[in-house]
Amino acid sequence: MVSPPVGVSKQGLAAVRKYFTDLEKDGKKNFIPVTVIGRSMAGKTSLVRSMQMSERILSNRSDNRSPLDQATKVFKVCEADFDEVSKLVFHDFGGHAIYHFAYPLSSRSQFIPMLVIDIAAFDRLAEAKGSKAACEEVCFDWLSHLYLSCPQAGPPLVVLTHLDCVDTSVFEVRKQELIDATETLRLKIVKKEKAMAPKTSPFFSMISFCNASQPLLTKHKSLVFSKSSGINEITDLKR
Repeated sequence: MVSPPVGVSKQGLAAVRKYFTDLEKDGKKNFIPVTVIGRSMAGKTSLVRSMQMSERILSNRSDNRSPLDQATKVFKVCEADFDEVSKLVFHDFGGHAIYHFAYPLSSRSQFIPMLVIDIAAFDRLAEAKGSKAACEEVCFDWLSHLYLSCPQAGPPLVVLTHLDCVDTSVFEVRKQELIDATETLRLKIVKKEKAMAPKTSPFFSMISFCNASQPLLTKHKSLVFSKSSGINEITDLKR
């Protein structure tokens, strides 16, 4: 790789100096990897861009044939300053189930899993199919594939989006249903696996997924991100 890149060199001496200054600063920083997963249209890219810019940013979603569409294809890597010595590195995955295969391509053994869930979509699905089926579609499928690919991943941080599309009272009910349904499904699978396979099975290398002593999702690890989120809420999310 050419250093500095040709594009930087063409910008002149000031750009080259800045490039090496930034490179030196980055060399002294701690990089915190964050894997961002969830269904298409959940708000993953908007969330990442908002944390990068420290202001509420909406991604443009249009017809997939449009060059203006900002939907993530497979995955992309973005960075955001956390403090003077730390930087968040987001691996933002596309929201279609076909992209589950991409998790091992970028995820390290140690990273923060961030699951983004459209609570309005969960509400609609729960109304039509019941909370367990809704949980499978917006939450469980994504987590199960992540832990299969990255068994050493820690417990997930959940970010609930599109709060403006549901009533406050409905939101609290659906949030609890989501947590409860996830735990019911997880314990059912763990129990079935224990009955069928010895503890030496590779399945049990998924530490956070198989640890029945604590729930996979909890209220204190469930954050919110909505249209009204300002710089204070975005800073809280980063922390």
